[in-house]
Amino acid sequence: MTRQLHGNLFEPSFKLQEKTRIGARVIKRYHPAVPPVARILAHPDVAEFDEDRLRALLETADPVLLFAGVRAAQEELGNRVDRRGLNAKIAEPLVIDLQSLAVNLKTAWKNGERRPTHRRPYRLTKPRPKRDPACSSPSRRG
Repeated sequence: MTRQLHGNLFEPSFKLQEKTRIGARVIKRYHPAVPPVARILAHPDVAEFDEDRLRALLETADPVLLFAGVRAAQEELGNRVDRRGLNAKIAEPLVIDLQSLAVNLKTAWKNGERRPTHRRPYRLTKPRPKRDPACSSPSRRG
């Protein structure tokens, strides 16, 4: 829920304006990037009551707090994946320090931060097919 709320209120996205086909080539033009809530508020068919509710939600929502909630949910998901198949006890919920989160947001991408949901390396689950040595010869029969 917090991820959707953060994305709809604060993350700008492009919306397709027109698509023109010239032969096999397709040319796409987009509207300027704005958050979805701004697009809704600018639409003339939205009821006044709904606009007021959205404006109140936008004024009270804190992007850092929502982002911290997303990170906490990712951490919990990563912990659940790590505990899978084990009879481990559920740990206490994480307490988020908003000051350190806000300070680290500026440099997290530079340090190559790995999110908790991306901990496990990919493991091949299906066996690789074995090649028949007779079929891999470069000469053709016939």
